[in-house]
Order: sequence, then C-alpha cells, then structure tokens
Amino acid sequence: MAWMGEAALYFAFITGLWGLFDPKKKGLVPLTTGLLIISLGILIYAHSVCDFTFLNVVEHGHTDQPLLYKIAGVWGNHEGSMLLWVVELSLYYLAAWQFLPRPLARPINQIIGCVLVSFIVFILAACNPFMTLEVPPLQGEDLNPVLQDPSLSVHPPCLYAGYTGLVVPFALAVYALINKQLSPLVVQALRRWTVLAWTWLTLGLGLGSFWAYYELGWGGWWFWDPVETVSILPWLTATALLHTLSGYPQALKKSSLLLAILGFVFCLLVLFFVRSGIVTSIHSFAVDAERGLFLFSVLFLVMVGSLGIWFWYQRFFFSMGCPDFYSCLITIHASILGMAIGVVLLAILYPLVRQLGGKMVSIGTPYFQTTFVPLTFLLLCFMGIGPWISKSLKFNMLKDKLFHDLALAFTTTLGLTVGLLLWVDSLPVMGLLVLIASLWLILTHIFWMIRCGVTLKTMGMFMAHTGLGLAIVGMIGASYGQHQQTILLTPGQSMEIVQGWQLTLANFKTQPGPNYFAKQAVLEVHNQQGQKITTLTPERRYYTAARLIHTEVSFYSTFFSHLYVVLLEDAQPPYAVQVTYKPWINFLWLGIVFMVLGGGIASLRRFLVTPSYW
Repeated sequence: MAWMGEAALYFAFITGLWGLFDPKKKGLVPLTTGLLIISLGILIYAHSVCDFTFLNVVEHGHTDQPLLYKIAGVWGNHEGSMLLWVVELSLYYLAAWQFLPRPLARPINQIIGCVLVSFIVFILAACNPFMTLEVPPLQGEDLNPVLQDPSLSVHPPCLYAGYTGLVVPFALAVYALINKQLSPLVVQALRRWTVLAWTWLTLGLGLGSFWAYYELGWGGWWFWDPVETVSILPWLTATALLHTLSGYPQALKKSSLLLAILGFVFCLLVLFFVRSGIVTSIHSFAVDAERGLFLFSVLFLVMVGSLGIWFWYQRFFFSMGCPDFYSCLITIHASILGMAIGVVLLAILYPLVRQLGGKMVSIGTPYFQTTFVPLTFLLLCFMGIGPWISKSLKFNMLKDKLFHDLALAFTTTLGLTVGLLLWVDSLPVMGLLVLIASLWLILTHIFWMIRCGVTLKTMGMFMAHTGLGLAIVGMIGASYGQHQQTILLTPGQSMEIVQGWQLTLANFKTQPGPNYFAKQAVLEVHNQQGQKITTLTPERRYYTAARLIHTEVSFYSTFFSHLYVVLLEDAQPPYAVQVTYKPWINFLWLGIVFMVLGGGIASLRRFLVTPSYW
C-alpha cells in the first residue's frame, strides 16, 4: 500500500508541474489536490490499522493507542506533518482556482503552484513518509506521550491552515507588483483571504496556548520559546496587513504589498525553525541538516525573489492625495505592529548571529517585558478610539457625544481596574498600564456599540478588538496574580489552600489506560463552609511501550479563576501535590474565542454575503 501513497505524490508532482507550464489546462488543479489528499488518506489508513510495513507507523504507532491518537499521530512527526502542510497548501491552491475572480485565478495559481511543487519535491527527496521495511516488527515504538492528547488532532491542522492560507495574499501581492497596479479587485481579494488566514492562525495559536497551559512541562500558555516566538510573526504581520488594507488605499499601497509578502515569508521561517534543528525547542520536529538546508533554500529563494520584486516595482506605487485622520490612525496601528515584528525578529536573529561567533546567547521573558509590553500599551490606547473615528461612520453626527462617551469609558475603566486589583497582590507599573489600556479598549468598544449599533459589517471588528482586550486581561492575571504552593498529603488528610479552600486526599489508586497505567490522586476540594466543590484527579502515567512517564494535570474552573493541581510524587505517602491558583485566566480563553468568532464572521461576510466576489 505504501507504493500507492508514494505514486500519488509523484503524480501530484507531475500534474502540478504541468499546471505551471500549461495554466489553461482544465482539471490539473483539482487533480493535483486530489492526488495529495489520496496520499494523506493512505498514510492515515496505515496508521489507523497499524500497518508496520510503514517505517513512519513503526516509529510513531502502537496497537494499543486509541484510534484518535493513531490518526493524529500522522502529523505528530516530521514526515507526516509535512504531508499535512502540503495537503492544506493544495487546498488553498484549489480554493484560489475556484473562488478567485477569473482574471486573477490563473496567474495566482501559477505562483501558488511554484511553492506547492517545491514542497512536493522536498517530501519526495528528504522526508518521504512512505518508506517501508522488508521485515516489519510485530509492534511499534508508540507516539511520544506528550503528544497523546486530543489537542494534537486539532491544533496542527488549524495552525497549518493559517500558515498556508497566507500564500494567497502573498501571490496576490507578487501579481500586483509585477502588473504595477493595485486594482480594487486585488485589494478586495487581499482583504478576504487575509482575514481567513488570520482567523485560522488565531484559532491555531489559541489551541496551542491552551494545550501548553494544561500540558505540564510545556511552559504554560506562553513561554517565549524560540519556536513560539517565531510562530507569532505571521500573526502579527497578518494583523498589520488587515489594518493597512482598511486604511486610505492610496497611502498604504506599498506597506500592504510588503506585509502580504512578509506574512508568507515568515510562515516559511517558522517551518525552517521547527524542522532544521537550528534552535533548541520542545516544539522542534527534526534536527536533520540536509532537511534544514533544503528548507533554507526554499526560504531564501522565496524571500529574495519576492522582496526583490517589491523593491524593484514599489516605485510604481505612488501615494496620492491627503489621507484622512482615520487613515493616519491606521498607519499608527500598523507602525506599532511593525515595531513589534522588529522586536520579535531581533530576539530570533541576534542569538543566531552570536552563535555563529561561538557565543551562546539566550533572550527570554525580561527582554519581551521591556520591549513588547510598552508597544502593547500604545496599541491598545489607539485601538480604543479607532471605531469612533472610523471612515464608515458619520463623524459629524457623533462629535457632540464623542468626548462624553470616551470620558465615561475612561472613568469606568479606572473603577474596574481598582476592582480587579483586589484579586492581585502586586502589579508592576507597566502591567497596571496595560491592564488599564485593555479595559479601556473593551469599554470604548462597548460604548461605541451602544451608541452606533453593530451591523454585520462591523461585528467582526468589534468582537476581534474586544477579544484582544479580554485576552490581555487574562494574560496579566495569569502572569502576576497566581499563587503556588506545594503540600504533602496522606490518604484522608486535609490541608488549607488558597481562597480558604480545603484540599483532601480522598484516595490514591492505580488506574489502567489503553497503553499505560496511571497512579492517580483523588482530591476533594471543599469551600470555607465545608461544602464539596469538586473532585480533582491529577495523575502520573507510565507508558509501557515508550518507557516514559508523563504527568497529567487536573484543574477546577470558575468564571474568574482556575485551581490547577499537579501530582509531583507517587512513590509512597506522603504524596507531594503542587497547587496553583490562577486568577483571570479564563479571560484569556474567552478573548481568543471572541477573536476567532470575529474573524469567522468577517470571513463569512466577505465570502458568502458578497456573491459578486466570484
């Protein structure tokens, strides 16, 4: 069966290459996409039935794995994840052919096809998932226990959908530059495909953040790990692009085209960092120098080629007219986001440069607290007044009420800040300012909605901006307000923890699993009145095939906080239990949900409500 999957890849390469030289040939685009889907389907089937003639299945599969992890394990490794990447890239290849306006579809697909074919070559040459064994073993080596989590089934596909989705704005920008004009048709397409990719990116990063939060050892919801750091670059760039595209079109042409190019270049940079082994990270897939060299070659060619086109043709895009105040505000937004991109790039590239000189340098949280946080404060302040001066609104009708509403929003912000500070023992000055700015952003948008109403056109923006404010409030609470303690318990023993709650070790037992056995602590949580609130079951899992131990956390969620419990020691009583109280953390996940819904509404409006698009 492996030969069928490999043959599908070869035929996809042939049809993709044929489509580059004969773009008028109908049927090549869906045929290429279909062949790649068949290839991925064969690999999924091989993992699901534990076909150990596949080397990939042997290295990452086991007969005792639950079916969900057998399927998700396809992209829980370098070879399978690259195939998933290419398949999702081909889906955009097909979608662009199907839904872009006819004058754009053919040249755009040629550009996307070049990228697609290069990655098919990479899979066939350096990371073929269809390698076989002449004498298959009776059992596989099992999937990494850290990856045996339901999040593996959704996080990578969603994140890849965002990364690969930025290839369409990239192709549109290259097309516009070569043709020396940014037509309304191209601008319209840029907006629609960028907001779609941004939505998938937000969802993918949010799911990854939540996974890292409850997966012990992954650094919490964000750790500024090198791969985490570089992964935010496409999101920041796509966010800046959405703002420039909503501004004065004549003044922001060059910036929009540059950001559209950089967005996909940064996606390739993420791919290179994750799979080259150039940085040490828990998110790395591979450390193969040969694979890293190929990816660097693709990155270099795309970056040099596309940026070269921008530098050569950008002189044909003149700024015309005098931008209005709203456009100036949008320019400020994009400039702040551009500085944030520069901060992240410096944190990525500086250690690499110093490493070439033989000196190891690490840039961590203090650097970002010093640079990123002030930029976030400025961005939130300007975002708060953005809707009130939107070019889509009649400013003259609002100016009489503008200062009244903004003053009321500011006063309410200060009152809420005082109330929230009761939940946090200490907060640094910069953290306090960001908290105020976040609440300011949320309240100004709520007041604006009450004053002006929310239409389908503005709903996406309202939810995305409000969601960002909520998420940052959650980040501040999780960063500065948490309380952590380690306690020792024997069965039947109780101990007071945070908020006056009582934690009782009711039982300690061994729990069998499909491919592991677990030592589980049954912990009862009681409030100050002695009433039982919940039962928590943290455990340590012993994976027999992988011969690894993995800790599973357990947490209790209220509207404002999480009680986060970890079993540290299971050898003999007393058992060590780590208890962490995390205030406001739910605002982070609520904010991400709001942003995703906002992006989804904007995408649906642009693709479905406006049928003239196709």
